[in-house]
Amino acid sequence: MPVIKKDDFQKIYLTAKKNHLSVNFFFKNLKYILCINSTVCAKNKNFEIVSWQKAFGSKTPHEILTNFELEKIEVKPKGSENENEKIFNSIKEFINWIQTLHN
Repeated sequence: MPVIKKDDFQKIYLTAKKNHLSVNFFFKNLKYILCINSTVCAKNKNFEIVSWQKAFGSKTPHEILTNFELEKIEVKPKGSENENEKIFNSIKEFINWIQTLHN
């Protein structure tokens, strides 16, 4: 698994926010999703917000991305249903794509 540093996650968050993207990180064998919308939060598989502590304990977002096996990453413009949705199967693929948006 690639190591994601705090600064890496900060760049992902700021780029997603600047470009009005909703980003959902799904993990294998975990029933919670790490979400970036206008904030960073935890959701269950029904997309209901849950307590960060319940979902991820004391782990920070970059620790979650480093320590849990990723299933997929869904990215879409805020406010759209499945319109223009992108799906990534690896964090490396996602980071390469999001770096093209970061100016």
